[in-house]
Amino acid sequence: AYLQPQHVTCASQKFLTLGRRLNLADTSTEGAEASCSNCESTKAELDKLRSNLAASVTNTADLTDKYKRSLAETENVRNRMLKQIDDAKLFAVQGFCKDLLPIADVLSL
Repeated sequence: AYLQPQHVTCASQKFLTLGRRLNLADTSTEGAEASCSNCESTKAELDKLRSNLAASVTNTADLTDKYKRSLAETENVRNRMLKQIDDAKLFAVQGFCKDLLPIADVLSL
């Protein structure tokens, strides 16, 4: 099952919302972190989570772009094939008509 563009956008929004929550949680607990004995490990873990979030958002945007480009390319290929089919049909009809012209001339004599 492939992700539709609306699902990819929804996932991006969830990552951004999570990022906002992390930023809000960080600013509201600054005083509590100073009294925490594990504040260095907590800060390191928070920084790691933020970098993972940023990488995930970037990756999601990149994959969304690639997905949309592949959809556009598929549509272009489909349209090109339809045009080539129409051109081939027209060419076949023209060749048939060209072959009938000498026969029509002989019959009209």
